[in-house]
Amino acid sequence: VASGGAALEALTADDFDPLEEAVREAGSDRTRTTRPSSLQPSVVLWKGEIAARTPGLIVAAIPWHPDLVIEVNGMVVAAERLNYAYTGVPVAEGRHVVSIVFAPRAVLWGGVVSMVSLVALFVLGGGLISRRA
Repeated sequence: VASGGAALEALTADDFDPLEEAVREAGSDRTRTTRPSSLQPSVVLWKGEIAARTPGLIVAAIPWHPDLVIEVNGMVVAAERLNYAYTGVPVAEGRHVVSIVFAPRAVLWGGVVSMVSLVALFVLGGGLISRRA
């Protein structure tokens, strides 16, 4: 569909069956396709094995967020926003091990800013103490 409003309209239609179909927005946002660094905090939200009889989409009832990292068979893949608010990823026919990890980049950047601030405090504080002595 063309927009978020159209997606909501499609989802609320009487003939929409979430077990058989998904609503994709044209040009919808996608998640990142890189693994989080070892320094970055992350939480595994879901991990499991699925068997797809045909190629299709996994639609997880996990709210879509750009800091989600999705792995299918050990490879990071871009997930997209489906059904207006959920996370989805295409899969091929067959068995797959899927994991959904939340790795917020803001926490990593917050740690970097905190460390820089702490170093600045020690440098500036040390200069004030030596001037008093």
